[in-house]
Amino acid sequence: MIMKNKTDLKKYLKENEEAVILALSIVVAAILLMVNFYYIRPTNVEVVFNLINILILTVLMVPIGIVRYSKHKAVKEVEERFPDFIREVVEGLRGGMSLPLALKYAAKTDYGALNPHVKRMVSQISWGVPFEKALKDFTRAVKSKVIARAVSVIIEVHRSGGELAEALDSVTKATMEVEKIRSERRATIASQMMQGYMIFFVFIGIMIGIQEFLLPTIASQTTSSAATTSLFGQEVTEISRVQINIEEYASMFSRLAIIQGIFAGLVIGKLAEGTISAGTKHAIIMSLIGYMALVMAHSLL
Repeated sequence: MIMKNKTDLKKYLKENEEAVILALSIVVAAILLMVNFYYIRPTNVEVVFNLINILILTVLMVPIGIVRYSKHKAVKEVEERFPDFIREVVEGLRGGMSLPLALKYAAKTDYGALNPHVKRMVSQISWGVPFEKALKDFTRAVKSKVIARAVSVIIEVHRSGGELAEALDSVTKATMEVEKIRSERRATIASQMMQGYMIFFVFIGIMIGIQEFLLPTIASQTTSSAATTSLFGQEVTEISRVQINIEEYASMFSRLAIIQGIFAGLVIGKLAEGTISAGTKHAIIMSLIGYMALVMAHSLL
């Protein structure tokens, strides 16, 4: 009974991995948030307060980002090795093997992340599971749109009684073409990603210039306004002076750097790798760099 409960728990955690990690992240972030606002407070130690805020965002974003990115990376590896697997099956079919034998022959090759899915499909077919059902289970397991389209073509050819080897060969070429287009896209996007980082660094440089050079200059030249009033029949001029709080602007700029870094990083990840979760690492890196640059500049300059 205990073993069954443990098995059920592991199955539940595996099926709901993202939801469990997100729930834990929210709980930890909520605890840090309460500690930050009730014990640290921005008026006491502002640097520590802002760093803990960054830590809270990191706790919320990084775990779920790592899980999603690892799944995204695994799917990409499966898509890259899928043409190799199909090519091996085609060789077996053209060599006179039946489909089950061709699949067993292909399963002997190492395909990295694709291995467990291939072995499971071969085992299903060996135990008499229909070819189409095994392919559909394979598609659901790998969770790849590219492979799903390729498998749908294979199933249609198999149903119509067409030449399976030719269909598989066409699927291999189409999948390789898709991967080639993706590689070209990544190469093109790489330059745009560098531009995104450069724009962010220029933005941080401008804020440092305003914070450390422009605002102090303005503050040293106090803005005055004069108003004339009458007192005991004599005109008296009152002068009011407006002071600029440099520390308040420094705090505002540091928070602006964090916000800009987070959203710029997420955009870069979406452009570069096609998913927002891939931009989590860029968001954390950029927000930390932006915040630390402003804090260090304010401390040293």
